[in-house]
Amino acid sequence: MSGTGARATNRTLPTARDDRGMADDRTRWDLHVEMYATEEQAQEIKEQVQRLLCPDPGHRPPCAIPWSTSLYEAEGEDAAGLEEQYLIEHGGDSRG
Repeated sequence: MSGTGARATNRTLPTARDDRGMADDRTRWDLHVEMYATEEQAQEIKEQVQRLLCPDPGHRPPCAIPWSTSLYEAEGEDAAGLEEQYLIEHGGDSRG
């Protein structure tokens, strides 16, 4: 698949403290990746991202880096732009 409209944003939370009382400079981040894919392809990519974040899903909690994922169908101009890009790059064939 071709380039996507990927962007990262952050939201600053109150300063957290580690178990020694030292300031933890962590900030909450949101990584957004939009793609033109089948539902099965999108689910597989989501699962690959999950494995990157937590390569051992059977480990004892908590994860070193807390995370969550979601997957939903995109709407609007961004989604239409990705479809148009795909059709141009694949000669008008939207079958995949």
